[in-house]
Amino acid sequence: TVTQGGGGGIQFDGRGDIHNAYFAGNSATTGGGLKIAYDNCSVTNSVFVDNEATYGGGLYNLCTINIQLSHVVFAGNSATYGGGINVECSGAGITLDHALVVGNEASSRGGGINFDDINQSLWMTDGIIAHNTSGNGAGIYAPDDYWNPLVDDITYSVIWDSARVNVDDFIGVDGNRSVDPDCLAYDPADDPADWDLRRALTAPLIDAGDPTLFDPDGSDSDIGAYSGEDAGLYDSDLDGDPIWWQPGPYDPANYPAEGWDCDDRDAAVGAGNGC
Repeated sequence: TVTQGGGGGIQFDGRGDIHNAYFAGNSATTGGGLKIAYDNCSVTNSVFVDNEATYGGGLYNLCTINIQLSHVVFAGNSATYGGGINVECSGAGITLDHALVVGNEASSRGGGINFDDINQSLWMTDGIIAHNTSGNGAGIYAPDDYWNPLVDDITYSVIWDSARVNVDDFIGVDGNRSVDPDCLAYDPADDPADWDLRRALTAPLIDAGDPTLFDPDGSDSDIGAYSGEDAGLYDSDLDGDPIWWQPGPYDPANYPAEGWDCDDRDAAVGAGNGC
């Protein structure tokens, strides 16, 4: 838990790549969890939960042309602008590949993602933007005439929020849908750290992702962070045991033998101890 002016958890002023990170309980003026400035960056297999800021509760993109966000979770973050993510400068953008942006809040605009300037872009595949809240644009906010669908691409994704951009153009085409993602355990009244945002067995996201991608068991890719070929690579607590990715509740009889970690926030709990 860190509190500071910019980048409560980490601030990058140049090139940087982050893997298997867990940002929780940080606060800052810009970028409660992470602030990226001026150069490209990638974030993979990482979680942003319960961070807060004025701009970008989870992540603040100052002027980066494109941040690559793959297998990431933004959950329960809060801000005035961009509860989950805030994109600041003209020309800046983000790519969401197998991402969850769920249960974030902005008091002014962009509960999930806030775009703040002109010519900004979002590319998303196998992503979920759901259950976010805001005074304006719960899921995605962009100022009038600033959204440019000609340079944006949204495929095999779920948008289950009101959004102040014309996302209706994307729903029903290229595998996109507007449905409740049916997470395993989500209650806005609970501590975000206790949410389990994997897919329930009844989730409409199972095998509904990009048909050219596959889950670790060889089945068609699901939609969301815990799916796709790299779904089993999360190891935020660095205990050597990857997080369990399959839909449904944890199976204590079979999953430990397969090496899956039932609690990726506690290095003392893993496949061989505690599950």
